[in-house]
Amino acid sequence: MMTYPTIRPRMPKRLIAVLVFVFLQALGNGMFAVLTQIDISERASHHQDVLPQLPFAVVVSYVFAGALLFGGIAVALGHNWGRWLVSSFEALTVLVALIALFSGNLAMLVGLVLVGLAMSALFSEKASDWFADKALERQGTVPAPSPR
Repeated sequence: MMTYPTIRPRMPKRLIAVLVFVFLQALGNGMFAVLTQIDISERASHHQDVLPQLPFAVVVSYVFAGALLFGGIAVALGHNWGRWLVSSFEALTVLVALIALFSGNLAMLVGLVLVGLAMSALFSEKASDWFADKALERQGTVPAPSPR
């Protein structure tokens, strides 16, 4: 009986870039939440008023950070549901960026472009092929070599 070497599917470079972007977003959201929580505590200890929206923003930031981190790990492992989780939170990011953009924050254009690039890379043909190959690999089926 002949054995063939297993061909491990290679993650597309654009998908690697998306993962870097997603992990940086998770880090940024986490840092924002921690720093805002510290600010709230300091204001409360000095008997200063705290905007009622700030605690909600902290919770939302922690949720975003956790979901992006969890989705990014799932994508890195080749789970297709991970890209849907990441893309759903990126869609929410687009919504927030559009609100900020229409409020006069033109810097949100950069964020919108980055999210657009990330979404196109997540659902590119190469990425879809890679996710399919990873699913076959998890099932124990050796994926056929694809020209990349």
